[in-house]
Amino acid sequence: MNSALKLARVSAFLLILAPLQLYATDLSDLEEVVDDARLTFARFVGNPDMAWLRKNVKEAKGLLILPSLLKAGYFVGGSLGKGVLLLHDERTGEWSDPAFYTVTAGSVGLQIGLRRSEVVALVMTKRGIESMVGAKIMLGGDINLTVGPVGRGVSGSTTPALNADVVAFSRSDGAFAGLSLRGLMILPDDGWNSLYHGRSTSASEILLNSTSVRHWYSARLRAAVAKAQNEEP
Repeated sequence: MNSALKLARVSAFLLILAPLQLYATDLSDLEEVVDDARLTFARFVGNPDMAWLRKNVKEAKGLLILPSLLKAGYFVGGSLGKGVLLLHDERTGEWSDPAFYTVTAGSVGLQIGLRRSEVVALVMTKRGIESMVGAKIMLGGDINLTVGPVGRGVSGSTTPALNADVVAFSRSDGAFAGLSLRGLMILPDDGWNSLYHGRSTSASEILLNSTSVRHWYSARLRAAVAKAQNEEP
């Protein structure tokens, strides 16, 4: 591969990455991520093929929403994205404010391809929650991960997916399909968390103090999740 072609591919890759909001400049950037997370979640639970998701969201202990996950590779493969994690407080029945998380991955080698996806993942176990709160983890490594079943006849709770710590669903190019998330590194972005709340705070403080760490802008996202949890599938 000649140097001109390499440069062209790298330039194209950087242009593709540009729209991804990896760095917040002000509060409006964070509010946009929260809005995108709410709209992504609504698209998933409103789709007829997401029967299992609707049936089991009420069993979830946490919810990871990645509105825009980019998987690409030219010389070093990787994934880039931002998203939010919410936890369900079983004592109060309420959902926490969203904590901001960064998603990265990397693998050395020639990989040609590009895929932009939305992801909604249910955190089903206490182990999954403990692993994800305030720590950097690898999906499929530190915790057990499975791809969620897609279809209108898979609403039963006896599916083997319930044995996993995290059950993930993805949407790419308008289609719901199984996207492998194994190897993705997820880590809290406490710079974003502090900017959003206007004071120094961490993901663990936001997630584990669901009634004391609140931002008014998150209300619509929390309400959308609570509504889906309480509705009959």
